[in-house]
Amino acid sequence: MRTRCLLTGVVVLMACLLSLDLAVGDEIENLIRGGDFEEGIADKNLWTLQIEGQAACTLTIDKKESVSGKASLFVEVTSIDNAAPWVPWIWQTHTIKNGETYTLSMFLKAEEERNVVLNVRDLDAPKQEHFEKTVLVGTEWQEYWATFTSPKDVAAKIGLRGGPAISYWVDVIKFYEDEYVPTEIDGQNIAVSPRSRLVTTWAALKARPGLRNEAVAPHSPK
Repeated sequence: MRTRCLLTGVVVLMACLLSLDLAVGDEIENLIRGGDFEEGIADKNLWTLQIEGQAACTLTIDKKESVSGKASLFVEVTSIDNAAPWVPWIWQTHTIKNGETYTLSMFLKAEEERNVVLNVRDLDAPKQEHFEKTVLVGTEWQEYWATFTSPKDVAAKIGLRGGPAISYWVDVIKFYEDEYVPTEIDGQNIAVSPRSRLVTTWAALKARPGLRNEAVAPHSPK
């Protein structure tokens, strides 16, 4: 009897260890540098702010607003240029691989409801866009995301851009290989579909068809 109990205990222990190994192995490797903004934005190798024409925008660290940690990025948009609707544009450079699936996710909130474009564009050919998804951002923190397949091996600008002259906050930016995995904040998985602004749980997202977005054909900004 003692031998049987001992064997049962060993089996349970091995199962627990195996589950732990699988969990560690499946942990997301976030390719974004400084996406939580806890260390500020002084390092120019982290984020680039691109503005053109009459557009005006400043980036500051807000230590009173955050979804996680003690800081977020406040994007103060004071004017836009209709001739350059893709700015202000906040991006970071990463190499993407042909045929690989990637997910770009981030938490956003705005002073007023506004659009933000999640964007992947060629670094050396600025008008060649590999993927973009417009999301409608509300006035409460929510995670917005989009998944795409890379069309080639290339260095690309990964980030967010465009929209009206309405300021907004960004926190917990992630860019990683594979399908979307919701970010847990205070033990909860809350996300907004890339094609809808309805708040939903991950279980509901998995059950809904058509939420995965493939890469769009390259095109020049209008």
